[in-house]
Amino acid sequence: MSTLTLEEGNQAAKDSCSRVTCFQADVPANDRVLIVTVFSPKGSKPGDEYYCDEETLVKTVYEACQIDVKSEEYVPVPHSLISEEDLKKINEKNEPAWESGKFSDGIPDTPADKLTRPLG
Repeated sequence: MSTLTLEEGNQAAKDSCSRVTCFQADVPANDRVLIVTVFSPKGSKPGDEYYCDEETLVKTVYEACQIDVKSEEYVPVPHSLISEEDLKKINEKNEPAWESGKFSDGIPDTPADKLTRPLG
């Protein structure tokens, strides 16, 4: 690290961040490849609400990149999305229990009190 030059550091940063491409109108875009994956309903055809082709995809990505995004100074992140009280109620309703293994491929069921291993 002591022999690393500023130019080498900048080049390493550029190489490691090359997957990030800018589509903002006033910022030059990176010349690297961008991959976008789109999911749409099966059988979607031109004119359908959820139809997506290359032109509409590029337009949508470009328009989304023009939106100013303001970072939040503080975003509270809960330790759990379920309160302790709700967890207690759920656990009371659904007490844990050992159940026998059930197999659909012909292997005999495993009793709840028998330990098994994947490789015999």
